[in-house]
Amino acid sequence: MNTNQARDSRHLFPATVRWTIVANKYLSDRGAYSVDSGKHVKTEMGAFATVNYFKEFNKNISFKSRMDLFSNYLHNPQNVDLYFTNMLSMRLSKALALTYNLDMIYDDDVRMFGASGNAAGLQIKSMLGVGLMVKF
Repeated sequence: MNTNQARDSRHLFPATVRWTIVANKYLSDRGAYSVDSGKHVKTEMGAFATVNYFKEFNKNISFKSRMDLFSNYLHNPQNVDLYFTNMLSMRLSKALALTYNLDMIYDDDVRMFGASGNAAGLQIKSMLGVGLMVKF
């Protein structure tokens, strides 16, 4: 395959079930992750779509991305949940590698943002990693 060629895949599932499981009692009692207080599982039925993308710029630099979308048919189907993850990988030398990850999550049911702590919001995680590669 040509190193500058991108690969992608797209999938749509019109009928899926999504479970959110909160095993920790403390978090369950607080109603964390949009699971009802005191419950450990939340079940949602809806549509799910995923898009994957991979691009290798050369043998030392690549980019990988995935976006998942979910619409709950039974509760506010117009509010689509988003999970979007991106990773840029670079091999700097025979022994040194660098990765950068950016993850974004939006779920309208997770209401812990804003001045009153009761609004939905975009959650972002950014991570930079430096790796040392050693052969044995």
